[in-house]
This record gives sequence, structure tokens and C-alpha cells, in this order.
Amino acid sequence: MSEGNCFLPESHLLARSLSLLQRPHHTPDYKSLNTILGQLVEQQNLVYGEVANSIYQKAAYRAELSVALKIQTLINRPTYPTRHLENWLADFQALEYRELSRLTPEQISALLMAVKHPISIITGGPGRGKTYVLRTLVQWLTSRGVNVALAAPTGKAANRMKEATGMEASTIHRLLQWQGLGQNFYYNEDNPLTIDWLIVDEFSMVDIFLFNSLLKALPTKTQILLVGDSDQLPSVGPGMVLRDLLNSEIVPTTIGGKKIP
Repeated sequence: MSEGNCFLPESHLLARSLSLLQRPHHTPDYKSLNTILGQLVEQQNLVYGEVANSIYQKAAYRAELSVALKIQTLINRPTYPTRHLENWLADFQALEYRELSRLTPEQISALLMAVKHPISIITGGPGRGKTYVLRTLVQWLTSRGVNVALAAPTGKAANRMKEATGMEASTIHRLLQWQGLGQNFYYNEDNPLTIDWLIVDEFSMVDIFLFNSLLKALPTKTQILLVGDSDQLPSVGPGMVLRDLLNSEIVPTTIGGKKIP
């Protein structure tokens, strides 16, 4: 899990265990380890996943399953109209002082995608225009009186987000009001946040446990935009969530200005 994995194939887990237990005058017994593994599964300390012979810690399995179900619910929700944004963008682009900083067609496409879908992703490396898209989106949302929250996994990332958008941003832990122990937050599925929109930057650094806690704390109406670069810093905890979401291709995504259906 320290390497970002939520599970290991059974054969890999046994091989690693054998390697770690190997001593100069002691060779661990494969059969005994297999028996112990079976006991841990029977006691539900470890869990077999849906992928063939995958082994999870129970907490990681539950978090991954919860996230998968929540995302499935989000992508099955109806899409939203974009007419108001299109009209606003026409006026936005027409302002004379924007002559040198108008949105590109790709950036407009990213904005429309974010507004249309209950959950979406904007990704890509530096210089792809993500910051300008975020700033414009926040400007449009606030002009309509939408209750929007900006968050990032670290204080440094939250400060950069604030500088880029001109709006207050916080760490995810602060947004959820972490209670100082594990994944214990003041805002949760029994006490959700009261926000219409959530934008999370530097999402590559968010692990499966934190993302699960975040999703649980959101009302069903909340629209979500995830922003990040899967080639940047990965999460410290288990689960490379952004990479896996991009690979799954189930969440509407704009990559480097190009929309992925």
C-alpha cells in the first residue's frame, strides 16, 4: 500500500512475504504462508477482490468499492444544460481587453464539459491552460451565486489555487474538518457539506481513503470537477485515483485541451 497499490495479486503477496521473511538460516514455508493467508481471509482481515486473485486489506477494499459505487451514481445522473454558460462566455470573450487573453476553443470545450456533467476531470501538464479555465469557471459560478468550494490535498496547493482563482481555497482536511484521527471528519455522510460545486486541484495527490471521505461528505446535487496531472506527485496513501479514473475512461475528461468522449 505504501507504493500506491490498493491490492496485490495473491502470488505477488506470497512472494513478497517469502522474501521479507527469508533469513540466512531460515527459509519460510510457502504452504504455511498460504495457510496463514487463508486464515486472514477467513477472519476478514484481508479480502479477495473482483479482479482474479487480488488481495486487499479490508479497509482499502471497502473504500475502493464505495468510491466506485459513488462515481457510478454520479455518471448516471442527468447532464445539465450549458446555455447560460454559452451566453455568458459570448459576452466574456467580446470584452475588448480580453483580446490577448481570450479562451481557446479547447478551453471553452473544457468549461462546457465541466458544467454539463455531474463529475468531470481536467488534466494535462503545465502550460495547458488549466489555470485560466479554473479562474473563468469560478468567475462564472460566483456570478450566478453558486455555492462553490475549492480544495486541494496540501496547504501549498490550496494557496496556489487561491492565487490562481482569486477565491479562498482550503485543504481537503480543513474543508471536511478533520477530527484528528484517521478518516474521522466532522462532515461526512451523516452530516454533509452544503455546497453546490466542488473543485479539487492537484488531484493526483489524493488517495483512495481521502477521496472516499470526500465523496461521502457531498450532497447528491453537488457537481465535482477534479483537476490534476497523473504524471505529477502521486498520493502518499494507497490508490492512484486520478490515474485509475483516467485509465477507466468512464468520467468525462479533457486532456491537454482534447476532450475524451
